[in-house]
Amino acid sequence: MVTQQFADALPLWRQLNGHPRAVAARVLCELMQDDFSIDRPPANEREASQEFLNWYRNLVRHQAVDGAQAIAERLETLRTLLPSAADALEQLLAAVAAEAA
Repeated sequence: MVTQQFADALPLWRQLNGHPRAVAARVLCELMQDDFSIDRPPANEREASQEFLNWYRNLVRHQAVDGAQAIAERLETLRTLLPSAADALEQLLAAVAAEAA
């Protein structure tokens, strides 16, 4: 995931269903591919959102700038699947932008 091989990882994450970390990884890959197999928040949305934020942190930590930037550009799409993650990222990005100004 941190190597941004989202297309290659997507089939694997689609097979691993249910666990919040797998749901988050699947949403991340689908978001990057614009190829969604889910259309609403999962039952474990809060936990999956926390895991999505962990994936995002890993991208930033590994300087996967393209992936992190793509997520920021797709917040509204993310909001339909993981609204808690989208809200948290929106707040984070607003704080970073205010700090930079």
